[in-house]
Formats: sequence, structure tokens, C-alpha cells
Amino acid sequence: MPMDAGEIERLLKTRQYDFLQINYSLGEREAERRLLPLARDLKVAVIANRPFQEGALFSHVKGKPLPAWAAELGIASWAQ
Repeated sequence: MPMDAGEIERLLKTRQYDFLQINYSLGEREAERRLLPLARDLKVAVIANRPFQEGALFSHVKGKPLPAWAAELGIASWAQ
């Protein structure tokens, strides 16, 4: 069963961890407020799990062109 952000925050404060793997995407931003700043402060690496909400976010951009500035950054797809 997944842990909530409060439980993860509590565990991060108990000892030093090398990394934290959490769900984080444009559609799942709960970690942005508490967990990401805490991980930064504790020097814990973060692995973003489900960065595209299992592909659901692509339905919002399917068939739409990338913004013009994307090419300037070498971005060729929405996933990049």
C-alpha cells in the first residue's frame, strides 16, 4: 500500500537515505510542496515515478505541435 506524503516525510527525517522514489508529474504534484524541498535539504536523490501518469498526460498533447521555443533547446518530442 502506498504511503502518504506525511509518512514519507516522517521517514526521511529518521535517517539518511540515498534516494527516494515517488510519484511525481504535472498531474501529481503533491510531492512538490513538501517532499522535494525536504529531499533537497537532506541531500536525498529523487526518482520520479510515473512522470507521465502512465501515459495519461500525452492525451492532452496528442497531435499538437511543440512550442517554437522547444527546438531552440533541442527538444523534439513532448516526452523530452
